[in-house]
Amino acid sequence: MNPAPAATKTHGVVRLEIPSRAEWVAVARLAVAAVASRQRFSVDDIEDIKLAVAESCTNAIQHGTSDGTISIVCEVTA
Repeated sequence: MNPAPAATKTHGVVRLEIPSRAEWVAVARLAVAAVASRQRFSVDDIEDIKLAVAESCTNAIQHGTSDGTISIVCEVTA
């Protein structure tokens, strides 16, 4: 028998929608870094997050749909 999963409570959500163009990737990196910094992530963790966001955005630009936007959601839970 598996125990019931612990409930998580959302403390805030940051939504960002940027044009699907390379010049907007820096905006996404900075926005996500600001959220991570506010949550007291370490500098190393923030750099890793920024890299992951940049790679994800680049992938979406190169292989994504043609709607022309990238949506990023940062959800703070406890």
